[in-house]
Amino acid sequence: MIKDKDGNCIHGYDCYLAFNRKYPEAKELYKKLAEDQKNNPSKNGVYTTQQRIFQISDFLAEKTPSIQRLIADPRLYNPEKEPYTSFLSYVNGMPMFSAWRNSLDIYKIDPEIFEEMIKSPIPKDTPCEVFKRLPNFCVYVEMPRPTKFNELLMGNLNHLDKSFIVNGFWAYLGIEPNLHGNKNIQLNICLDYSSDIVQGNFDFLSMVIKEGLTVEEATELVFKQYDGNIETAKQDQRALFALLPILLWLCAEQPDITNIKDEPVTHEQLQQPKGSIHKKTGLFVPPNSPTYYNLGKRLGGEIRQYQELIKQDEKDRPTASKRPHIRKGHWHGYWKGTTGNKVFTPKWLSAIFVGFN
Repeated sequence: MIKDKDGNCIHGYDCYLAFNRKYPEAKELYKKLAEDQKNNPSKNGVYTTQQRIFQISDFLAEKTPSIQRLIADPRLYNPEKEPYTSFLSYVNGMPMFSAWRNSLDIYKIDPEIFEEMIKSPIPKDTPCEVFKRLPNFCVYVEMPRPTKFNELLMGNLNHLDKSFIVNGFWAYLGIEPNLHGNKNIQLNICLDYSSDIVQGNFDFLSMVIKEGLTVEEATELVFKQYDGNIETAKQDQRALFALLPILLWLCAEQPDITNIKDEPVTHEQLQQPKGSIHKKTGLFVPPNSPTYYNLGKRLGGEIRQYQELIKQDEKDRPTASKRPHIRKGHWHGYWKGTTGNKVFTPKWLSAIFVGFN
């Protein structure tokens, strides 16, 4: 990840601005990619690809030969040091930020809903195609608190406990690396984190999006390619599965999403352009600041009311043998439509207050 002059990691929108300062070519490349969209609008939710970046980037044209020489020499090659880190950050960051700048949407998760989500995995038989419903080319989800990577893994990696803190993540659609002639769409999730021991280069977790595959099958296609590093593959898959329930909120039919005025926002409203069209060039002009939304604020408020009722009951009936409790929320999915034309619809079943008269 990008750091400031004092060595501190920069997150979210500030990270986007810092990326643009670090790579001056980004501004011109954004214009070229906007021209691509004007001439050939995306029909699959993919804004651009790494392959396209290599085709039009002067920075990569200059740096790639020297990087290839370094990779070929084991004595010189170190993926955690310059110039390789800047090269990889650009290769990974450019497709992501060029997509995100179209909306600069930031989604803030309600604290109570967040605690339920990271403990309520997405059903493994959920069709992976549901994630093609992201409202924009790229979204950023902000965690309500600094989150230890261990919490996403639901495991016990003590060496990552304090030194790997997740602050949020970007999610966008790309094209699967063309290793076997495949050109499947894939969901990419880039963690926005702080770490003392892990060098981040906007690398991402990914899941193939292919018709007929469940999320479990789709992730298996990616992680089985991990060069025999089974433990790393399992960790990344668990982390991905912890984030998918959060991202699914943006793909649901009737999401609990509100703007900064606490007004409900529909999925269709989220898809509305945030920028404008330049009168002379006809190119898209991105917004100059982020747009903030709240995820689950109404439902989170209900949980907090339940919690207050439970506390009051403990005061009123200190010796009661049975206590009211909250049955946590979870994702449920169902199919709608006729045979051959069915659509999977995810629905968040909100928390239920049990045992209070």
